[in-house]
Amino acid sequence: ELVDFIYTEADGFYTQTPTTQVADLEFRSIVMNNGSNALTNSNMNVEIFDGAQQSVSNQTTTDVPSIVSLGIDTTFGEVAVPLTWTPPSTIESYTALYTFSHDATDQDPLTDTVSTKWEVSDSVYARDYGTPYSEIGPHNYVGGGVDGDMMGTFYEIVNDVEATSISFYVGPGTSTAMSVYAQLYDLDGSCNITNKVAESQLTPITGGMIDGWVTLAIPTTMLTAASPCGGTYAVLLEMYGYTLNDEFTFGEDDVVNQAAGWNIMYLVNGNPAGWYGFAAGVPMIRLNTLSSVCGTFSTSIVM
Repeated sequence: ELVDFIYTEADGFYTQTPTTQVADLEFRSIVMNNGSNALTNSNMNVEIFDGAQQSVSNQTTTDVPSIVSLGIDTTFGEVAVPLTWTPPSTIESYTALYTFSHDATDQDPLTDTVSTKWEVSDSVYARDYGTPYSEIGPHNYVGGGVDGDMMGTFYEIVNDVEATSISFYVGPGTSTAMSVYAQLYDLDGSCNITNKVAESQLTPITGGMIDGWVTLAIPTTMLTAASPCGGTYAVLLEMYGYTLNDEFTFGEDDVVNQAAGWNIMYLVNGNPAGWYGFAAGVPMIRLNTLSSVCGTFSTSIVM
């Protein structure tokens, strides 16, 4: 049998989570049987290793009696109770190893395992792995590339915490004619982006910022899990200075798969104008929160 095992994550994925935001993790999978015969007695094992490669959790689903030829099975966490694990609230890196097992003869056993990495960080919320594989900006989309366009992503707060700054990777195609605001929005009860709760100063892009990380300070702002949209906040960059030859790009992480809607943009001249969710890669935009470790400071901030 031929079993394809490829990472997809329907609800978005964090590569870094602050210690203050640690919560139950759910490990789910969707399995497709590309073979000509049914798979029998299939199960999914998820083993989690810490940064020292020590196993900290090892769980296996109950067996699924049969997955028909060309069938897609979502039992492994999507329908049944998902495998869960709660990491400790300490700084650590983790790797989850997914292994799919069954009784059939497998034509391609290399597709039966896949791994995913993430970190519990001191204070950083991230959806990227830190290495840009390409670049992305509003000008990549129809109607995009005018003053006032915005691009960003959502972060979910599970415990009240103070936000202090926003970091983003400036793509190599960015012009020094551009300037940006870093902004933080609360969402209303219908999860619409409506209420700006913090904003940086308008910051010109200089040559030394291009193809590197920039952090813009925002007024220290309390984020709460009791906000109207269940603790969800939008972290956005608003761009100015567009001309025919001047544009702004973010580093784009093409390794992480994010679901449509978790990455967002606002296009002034979109058709229609307004908010859009998109799934093409991940703009490298991070939310920084108050450190949980006294006396530590690890980033430069543009005031």
